[in-house]
Amino acid sequence: MKGFTLCKKEYDEALRKIATLGYGLVIISHSKVKTEKDDNGNEYEKIMPTLPDMAKLIVNRLVDVIAYLRADDEGNRFLYTRDCKAFEAGSRFQYLDSKIPLSYDKLVEALCEAIDKEAKNNGNKALETGKNAFYDDSSSKTFEEVINEAKKVFEELVTKNKDNAITMNNIILKVFGKQIKLSETTQEQQELVETVLSEWKNLL
Repeated sequence: MKGFTLCKKEYDEALRKIATLGYGLVIISHSKVKTEKDDNGNEYEKIMPTLPDMAKLIVNRLVDVIAYLRADDEGNRFLYTRDCKAFEAGSRFQYLDSKIPLSYDKLVEALCEAIDKEAKNNGNKALETGKNAFYDDSSSKTFEEVINEAKKVFEELVTKNKDNAITMNNIILKVFGKQIKLSETTQEQQELVETVLSEWKNLL
């Protein structure tokens, strides 16, 4: 557990240090196709970053835009900034265009327009912070909410296949460095529980 905490702290501090130095931080990931389910239980395929879950918890809390890059039929490349069934994306800016030509100038222009619109609709107050519309920041949840969600996911996975219990216990062992029941964890271990929960959800 201490090893994970130290690794997370080092990774988090390194990324934040770069951001505070005045550089524009761009993090690039390969993509993978993952099978998801809609509210009716119907399966569909979605393109997602290959970033490991533990790193994703840190990165997604830091970034302002999660964009998916792809070309149209004519070869023109665009950044897509809204999450959908086809691919994973998102933004902290409510009025950011969902499709932006792949160009630094075009991206800056779109961001400025989004900030101006938000300020105008917010009584001309400066935009200081915003919630990432894609990322559900687990840190905003109480420890009890995270534990209750973990219980529901556990029950769903065991009902689906009893062998999932072995896989889930192995995930706990990997994250915590020892076998432990999530019901025995404390609030200080919430981030570790969130990491376990994130990996469990990948089994759904």
